[in-house]
Amino acid sequence: MKFYDSFGMNPRTIRFYLIEKGIDLPRQEVNILAAENHEPEYLDLNPAGQTPALALDDGSIISETVAIMEYLEEKHPTPALIGGTAEERAIPGCGGAEPRLNSVIRWSRASTTRKAWTFSRPGPVVCRRRQLG
Repeated sequence: MKFYDSFGMNPRTIRFYLIEKGIDLPRQEVNILAAENHEPEYLDLNPAGQTPALALDDGSIISETVAIMEYLEEKHPTPALIGGTAEERAIPGCGGAEPRLNSVIRWSRASTTRKAWTFSRPGPVVCRRRQLG
């Protein structure tokens, strides 16, 4: 696998996700300020020209942030950041792992002028289950 990284919020979210998971991937920087993402070499790889992108060993490309995180979660299930069951993934904050993923996302979106750690701690989680029927 190879991670195509760049400047921006979505690539930064993936970088923090990789750190939190303890995954070390080969990385290639794509300079979007110099329009490298619109060069033929990159467009052959990812026709949308967007970043981040994850090149799989079979040549497939995943180019959506959430899809990259879900793929990596399946390949590297521990530590769980998304949730282990359909219920944990569907009900935000109720899976034991969900607050941790939210903290990764909040951390990645922290302003550089503020202390990033203040965004890394998840707030209180309130879960309610309703009986249907």
